[in-house]
Amino acid sequence: MAKQTKYITNWDDVSVVVDLAYISLLLGISNEFARQLVSKGTIKAFKVGKYWRIKKEDLKSFIES
Repeated sequence: MAKQTKYITNWDDVSVVVDLAYISLLLGISNEFARQLVSKGTIKAFKVGKYWRIKKEDLKSFIES
């Protein structure tokens, strides 16, 4: 995923499925901490090969909880 240079101000601008780097940017956390959150199941995620992916709806649920 390309490096994000602007702030996301609308959920419609977020892809349906995002990667760890993207949620790190959105949440203002490190990639490693994002990896820990998904590995522990704190943020619901799934793997495609060896890469974590997070559904936008699951990310929204995490933020709202």
